[in-house]
Amino acid sequence: MIKTINPALQRLRGGISKVVLLTGAATFLFGDKFLYEIRHVNFFTAEAVGVSCGVLLMILGAAMGSTHTQEFPADFTVQKIKNASVKSICHLDGREIAEYFRANPSVASQLLTESYDKRHSPSTFMADDGNGYSVGWYSNGYKCQKQFTDLADAATDYVLFSLRRERWSPHEG
Repeated sequence: MIKTINPALQRLRGGISKVVLLTGAATFLFGDKFLYEIRHVNFFTAEAVGVSCGVLLMILGAAMGSTHTQEFPADFTVQKIKNASVKSICHLDGREIAEYFRANPSVASQLLTESYDKRHSPSTFMADDGNGYSVGWYSNGYKCQKQFTDLADAATDYVLFSLRRERWSPHEG
């Protein structure tokens, strides 16, 4: 299962969630009055329908806008992967990417070197910190860092994170 999220679609989804949330708030506040005045519905029925619909729309709007907000910083942009071997597996799911890196540790090492060679900010990073590996986002400081004991898991997270797909957890494989 591929969880690629196009940034333009994500912005559209965020905008739609705000519209649904605001519509829910308006329905909550004014929907009952509309039903009572215009449709001549019983006041208590109008109140119940207005409040219920408003609350449901607000919950739906909030739920639509909440995905991936904690995993990716606000200034995140999709990063390029230069390694041809890694590019060829980017379409796979996280478990398959991790299996590939376990079978091909030299490619994971090459990806670590590619990360060290980056000369721009903001960007994703993968680093050997002596006790394991750290993967995250660098933009005026280190953000969204995750620690891994295994290079294959770190490389998997680095690929998925760089492409704004998801964050990898070793227990998923």
